[in-house]
Amino acid sequence: MKLISSIEQVQVHQFDSNGHAFINISAIGTVNSTGWSDVFLSPRYYVVPPSDGIWEFDFYGDPPSGQVLWVNLPVADNQNFGKPDWAKGVRVYAASNSMESEILTPEPGGPKLGPVLFDKGSEQELALENLETRARVIVKERLAVFDDSFNIIGHCGGLSVRMKKLRHELTLIVEGPNEADIRRCIERSAGAGLIAAIVAVYLTGGAALHAAIGAFTASLESCLSDEFHIKIEDKTRWIKWCT
Repeated sequence: MKLISSIEQVQVHQFDSNGHAFINISAIGTVNSTGWSDVFLSPRYYVVPPSDGIWEFDFYGDPPSGQVLWVNLPVADNQNFGKPDWAKGVRVYAASNSMESEILTPEPGGPKLGPVLFDKGSEQELALENLETRARVIVKERLAVFDDSFNIIGHCGGLSVRMKKLRHELTLIVEGPNEADIRRCIERSAGAGLIAAIVAVYLTGGAALHAAIGAFTASLESCLSDEFHIKIEDKTRWIKWCT
């Protein structure tokens, strides 16, 4: 998993579903070779909501492992996320730049602000670069998963039909020098019911999800030293199968 080369366009629209506010994010970026796969927007979660109301996202993809052609190619992702009350805009990070867009509301005459380009070199990006230069272990734990948007998309022969569903996965990623300390702190947070609280609100998202993840992240940070880096990855992908 790696940040894509650059971000070229971001659009964010708000909509309501079953009494909850959501945002739809469409992002277009560029990779520098063939062979990239599984690109996705990964939101950042906060212990304390940012004062500027900007929700940050990382634009990741799986880079190629074999021979490639070195050519710039477009990539895109489109996802829906529960909207926290404090969110006024979205900023998406790539390897060489970042881009920001205000959340456009459905009301007539709403804001029409387009993407704004930001310079590379944020504090978060520099911290991630420093982490990559040191020998570290990575622990991944899936916190929550659910499937929706079941659809019939074709036939597989005979009475078998081809189906697809949208799978949502919330994964904890902790990088640091000691795996035993990471797992001990995760178990402590699980014992306090903090992971169960995330699972309970993952489907609806919004402020409740941010509060639950914030409490969980704060618990891990208090247990681990500043040599550890904590990230919550929120990933959505289509799964296809034959009945």
